[in-house]
Amino acid sequence: MNKKDAVSWTVEQGWTKADAERAFQLAGFGFPQEEDAIKAALIKFAGPELKKRQGLQAAQKGQVTKKKNEIIMMAHEHGEQIETREKKYQEERSFWHNLLKTCYEKARLIGFRDPQLEKYLYGEEQDAA
Repeated sequence: MNKKDAVSWTVEQGWTKADAERAFQLAGFGFPQEEDAIKAALIKFAGPELKKRQGLQAAQKGQVTKKKNEIIMMAHEHGEQIETREKKYQEERSFWHNLLKTCYEKARLIGFRDPQLEKYLYGEEQDAA
């Protein structure tokens, strides 16, 4: 059996093409080979080598999952921080706006007027009044 046929046969048995080629490379023999020799090479690879490789793949998947979860958690925390800061900013802006409005209303009692400040404080409602 030549290498192409051996790889095809191995894939039909449920192996990946890459695993079949690795098994034949580790066996260190050339082609053509008898079917029994090919099976022996696959058995050697299927034991410790395949188990080791699958363990490494599982570890990589675990790391990817862990990183993905960390990114999701960081994005959630970041979103909460932005929301909290935005709320705090709005509260502070409201406080200073109300303080300025109160001071300006007191200043108007003694005759002070500023059209730009009125437009900022009262918006379009002043124009309608």
